[in-house]
Amino acid sequence: MQIKSVTFKNYKKVPNGTIEFKDSGLYVFRAQTEQGKTSAINAISYLMQALDPTPVPTTLGKTSGNILGVYKTNKGEIVEVSEVVETNGKTKFSMTYNDIKENSVTSIRDLFNITNISMDKFLALGETAEGRRKQLEYILNILSNEDKINFYELKDKEKKLFEERTEVNRDVKKLTTLLQTNKLSEEEITFLSQKEEIQKLLNKLNTDLNNIEIEKQKKKNLEQSKEIFKSNTAIALHQIKDEFDINTMQEFNNIVNKIITLYDNDINNIEIVDTSIIQERIKIGKQKIEELNKIEIKQGIYLENEKENKILIEKQKKLNAEIDKVRTDLEQFFENKQFPIPELVISSAEEGLSIKTEYGILPFNSTQLSTSQVMMIVLKIMYYINKNTNIIFLGRLESFDEDKMNTLIKFAKEFKVQIISDEVVKKSDNFVVDVYYDVDQFENIYTVPIPQSQKIDIPQKIENRKLKEQETISLEIPKEVENKEQKEEKINDFLSQETLF
Repeated sequence: MQIKSVTFKNYKKVPNGTIEFKDSGLYVFRAQTEQGKTSAINAISYLMQALDPTPVPTTLGKTSGNILGVYKTNKGEIVEVSEVVETNGKTKFSMTYNDIKENSVTSIRDLFNITNISMDKFLALGETAEGRRKQLEYILNILSNEDKINFYELKDKEKKLFEERTEVNRDVKKLTTLLQTNKLSEEEITFLSQKEEIQKLLNKLNTDLNNIEIEKQKKKNLEQSKEIFKSNTAIALHQIKDEFDINTMQEFNNIVNKIITLYDNDINNIEIVDTSIIQERIKIGKQKIEELNKIEIKQGIYLENEKENKILIEKQKKLNAEIDKVRTDLEQFFENKQFPIPELVISSAEEGLSIKTEYGILPFNSTQLSTSQVMMIVLKIMYYINKNTNIIFLGRLESFDEDKMNTLIKFAKEFKVQIISDEVVKKSDNFVVDVYYDVDQFENIYTVPIPQSQKIDIPQKIENRKLKEQETISLEIPKEVENKEQKEEKINDFLSQETLF
């Protein structure tokens, strides 16, 4: 689908007239600022979309206008699309195809199936992550629906793997911090190795203390037995003293004294050791055991965390391998699908577009890439996105040098497309359209004088602005009650006048 002609009547600032297009080539619309170049180019696109977002599409002072675009299909069939516009922004589209007239915007959109994106806007999208995601959406329009589904499945898998890996990375980082916190020092490790020896010593001290306590009790029992014996024998001797003679009683006393002596010997043989030192050592030993128990708990936590961390690190490695595989699949996706731009690489929206070169895969913003290389890829993207139309809307041509012009012209010839752009001319009274077949070979296909009412007269514009400001003041509209439409109207008017300075 290529455009054969477009006719304007009372449409914005576009001069009335018909532009007759040739076949393939680079078309440049030239005029001063605010003289309808961009409006004319946009209108060609709007016709194919059956959509005109312009708030006030008519020429100033006119109540209605219209545009008629004539297109030729790849089969040579003629398609006419017209748009009737009114001052209030209302539009009406109609199409004549195979001698059948339709007023259905859906039929127009289905026939042209155009994606509204110019080359300069597509390149600008690469500056942000959101824009790069939009670039990806445009490029995927080149694929079949099945391939698009497969691609998004891969992207969805990549996203889930990234999210899972992010969670694992967070857990690994957390556990690494815990491992550092709970890792035993060399002093703690040495101290822990002494636990068995300390426990044995503590057990021995407790045994010794227990034995001393037994001996104490034994001595106490002997002393009590001795006293009881002495008491009992004293009573017994008193009761029998009258029954026995003195010699017999003396023998009894000797026996009692011997027994008491035996008690005394047994009591004296039991040596009682001071237990204060042992008790202090036991107290210190218990404190050491408590400290060792805490160290063991700390070591247990460390070993548990270490075990869990090893499992997570293995999972991390597995996820990294899976992500690398998905990325490889994404990088090779277009090759496997016989993508018409094999040198284009898309790994992720975050990283943006890349190009396969003799130096490897390089991003679009790489200084190792020439402007022509980037331009050729983007031109191919524009071509395949809207292959049904064979029209590429380039954007402004102000910064294009000879190399860029050559690239554009070469592409237009090779792919048999119409590339449409505009260029600001500072001093010109005409609205001009030229078609380039070579850098130095072009043909003027349209030249029309700009109406006097549209020419820029700076002194008069300044005077008009002053008068308008006075009128605005006299109306005395409080700022707080101005509605949104009034504010936008003032802003738009102000900006349109500011372009004069």
